[in-house]
Amino acid sequence: MNRRNTLKRMCAFVLCAAMLSSSSCKSKKKEDKQYQKSDVVLETDPFFQVEEHELLIPSPADKEIQEFSLESPVVTRKTIFVSYYIEYKMPPELQNSTDYDTIMAYREDGRAVFDLSGNFLRKIPRVTHVEPGERTPASEYILQVTEGPNGEGYAIVMRDQEEEGFYFCKISDTGELDKGIRLNGEFTDLSDSQVLFTEDGHIVIGSWEYIAIYDKNGNLQNGFFCEGFQGHLLQQDGKYYAALNNVTGTTFEERYAYIQQIDIEKGVLTGEKIKNPQAMLMVRGKDGSYLQNTNGIVKVDLLSSQKTQVMEWSQCDYYFSSANARYFKILSDDEIVFFLEKINAYSDGGDNSMHITAAHFSRMEKNPYAGKPIIRVAENDSAQFSAVVSGIMPDVISYNTSADAKSRIVVHDYSADMDSALSRLQQQASISDIVYQELISGNGPDILVNFSEYPKFNTGECLLDLNTLIDDKENGLDRSLYFDAILRAGEQNGKLYHIPILYGIMGILGNTDLLGDPKPWTYDEFFSAIDKLPDDVEVLDEFLQPIENMYPRFFACLGRDLIDYDKKEVHLTDDSFKKLLEFSKRYGTEKTESELWNIRLTQGTVDAWTKFDEGLLAFLGADTAYIRYYAQLITKNNGHAALYPIPSVGAKGLYANPIVSIGISKTSSHTSEAWDFIRFLMSDDVQFEKCKNTGFPINRKALDDVLSYYNKMYEEALTKQKETDEIYLPMKLDKSVTDRLKKDIESIGGLCGSDPNILMIMLEEAPACILGQKSVDDVASIIENRARTFVREQ
Repeated sequence: MNRRNTLKRMCAFVLCAAMLSSSSCKSKKKEDKQYQKSDVVLETDPFFQVEEHELLIPSPADKEIQEFSLESPVVTRKTIFVSYYIEYKMPPELQNSTDYDTIMAYREDGRAVFDLSGNFLRKIPRVTHVEPGERTPASEYILQVTEGPNGEGYAIVMRDQEEEGFYFCKISDTGELDKGIRLNGEFTDLSDSQVLFTEDGHIVIGSWEYIAIYDKNGNLQNGFFCEGFQGHLLQQDGKYYAALNNVTGTTFEERYAYIQQIDIEKGVLTGEKIKNPQAMLMVRGKDGSYLQNTNGIVKVDLLSSQKTQVMEWSQCDYYFSSANARYFKILSDDEIVFFLEKINAYSDGGDNSMHITAAHFSRMEKNPYAGKPIIRVAENDSAQFSAVVSGIMPDVISYNTSADAKSRIVVHDYSADMDSALSRLQQQASISDIVYQELISGNGPDILVNFSEYPKFNTGECLLDLNTLIDDKENGLDRSLYFDAILRAGEQNGKLYHIPILYGIMGILGNTDLLGDPKPWTYDEFFSAIDKLPDDVEVLDEFLQPIENMYPRFFACLGRDLIDYDKKEVHLTDDSFKKLLEFSKRYGTEKTESELWNIRLTQGTVDAWTKFDEGLLAFLGADTAYIRYYAQLITKNNGHAALYPIPSVGAKGLYANPIVSIGISKTSSHTSEAWDFIRFLMSDDVQFEKCKNTGFPINRKALDDVLSYYNKMYEEALTKQKETDEIYLPMKLDKSVTDRLKKDIESIGGLCGSDPNILMIMLEEAPACILGQKSVDDVASIIENRARTFVREQ
């Protein structure tokens, strides 16, 4: 396996993924939503059965695998080709050897060939025979495999010995190569290449920063270098495109991904640069470009970025989170292959082995859930902490496949419909507006997931009061089994419209040596504590100071109290909000987080954690959605640290920041079935599984079980550590930590909420206050007037 190639692919993918969350441009209006009310599943509704096939390469009987990696699966008509790399355990007497040939006798790489059912057919190794002291290079080695115009396989092949050079060959369904045609011309790294066939017979090969155009006989017609090109080729309507990164920008925001047309005849890139943060994630099909997202597969128009749904995850019972978005294959309307990546498939010793499973989707003749009521769920996966959880899909599948499920839960993630070039705030604003209009028109979903932070969804205008269902004598819940403080914190005017079934804790990490024990406080009390700090103590770490970070965090503890959609009122000239403006004027900065990172990298600064431990920093921005991270936070500064509340109206204390919140539409005709699903999500086992990795549960027993689970993992690791030093030892959660965690949960007095439309207004107007161009009163008045106009128009 070429480690350098792997690193380049990883860097490209990380840059592209980061652009998905950070890019911004003009808002694009989403088309009308798809909620035509269909009460039950029909036999004719599409549904796919799924067969999983592990791609396993047999190992020699006399060798044991130590590390195993599969990469870059390619599907042709009947065959799967995968790049592989294997390291075998060396005998003890050879483990300290520095002889290259001896080491290579226990390593191999090449291409493995499987059929579509995952059956191993053959290996095509880079080296044909290896013994200590002897290496025989393969006479031919496959650098890349691609599908031809009619589904047949082709390969770029490097040949040695008397036929030395690069060839373009047909490859059979079982991996045999024909003689092929010799490729003449300049080459870069062809192991990272992609191949595209034009309608007039040209062969286009895209490799690292280079595009080569050959005729059908392998003669180079044009070849040119493209800065920021990583080999990704796309096509649409008889035209051919390259996906590139703009690498000339000096800031992160300027390093965007884009698509540009290839002029085949002239051998140049031509036309405008079409920005698309998802360009590197698109998969080329016979008739266009496709993307895998949280709803399924969409076909993408390269010029307009318009998306057309092709397949939905709700049309199967399969959890897609580990499916590699770059390597799925649409074989036909009735057949799709996805590839799942699993780490450490062959070893539990901490290595980085990677195994691939092919998930083969086949359309069924009849939908097996025909006759079940449909409960439609609108999910907003762009909400807070969405990067660390994958919504509720695992729970939906568990519920749908259970014998006593009362309905068929169908989820649609609205965030996947958004223009990926929009900022997160713009996406949230668009999603909230769309779903709100659907609900008040009576044409919306039955259940909302992750809409609790928007004040407009905390009214009786469109949602049910869930307190009436919780306290129902027959089908209600025993509040003593749950953290009722969280439920009460989520109430609006005594009514509960969303249940935060999984949440993080919103606060700021404070130094108890400097601040004393934490307590709920108003801004006046907050300022009083700050003013008493020694002169050499900084108040906030630098990454809390950009207004792009400060306002979402601090206003989240004011928004639900200062924006009233029931009465169509805003109260942004109230004292609490003006104190927030004053706070930002004293400690905020116009610099973005990326600009601060650039300063840190170029000039160097003392790490904020070091300052905190040395008593030179009062507060750190450290919200926590992880139990272990919570334990690490409160043990900072030798245990003299605690989560402090963000100042709020009425000094409510710590806030819960919903990771997964859920509510029921007032117009749903399936309230009973929707409530049954929510009860399922709040059950002991589901809550335990959800918070093993992320978030805090609302279920008391689930929290106790998770704490016991973590400490059991600690004890097991401690035992293994006595045998080997390579075992990672997780943090032990002693009673003092778990008691403090429960106390903090019980002290939560509010639920975060912040209208994204109004937050964008604040971010536009607040700099005038920070720069001293306008007074606090003037800025508060401007923001309130603009916000009031928006709210009244809803």
